Amino acid sequence: MAKPGSLTSDIVKKGDAKPTPDAKTRAEREDPKGGNPRGMVGEIHDPSLDVVCRTPVRLSVEVGRAQMALKNILQLAQGSVIELDRGPDTPYAIYVNGALFAYGQAMLTEKDKYAVEIESFVKKFKK
Repeated sequence: MAKPGSLTSDIVKKGDAKPTPDAKTRAEREDPKGGNPRGMVGEIHDPSLDVVCRTPVRLSVEVGRAQMALKNILQLAQGSVIELDRGPDTPYAIYVNGALFAYGQAMLTEKDKYAVEIESFVKKFKK
């Protein structure tokens, strides 16, 4: 279950998220041949890691947070607006199994679904 004030999304597979035709991912801008600038997992060829790499993890993207008194929460109705602590240009926090992993910007896919382009990784990934 998502934390209050956060948006949880399933991982978007590489082939499913397609930005507009003129948009390029940061990796494509840095390496037009499609290299991985951080050396992150793409394809793993070590058979001993196969089971580990197929282990499902929960990925969530937090749009923002809000604190409200219980009195105000009980007054919420359809159409109520909850102001969040982040602006629209603030990078979204990306969590893996509840641990902060990276930051990214929202984008729309060709199928009008939201996706997040990773902009930076957390230096020390902690559980």
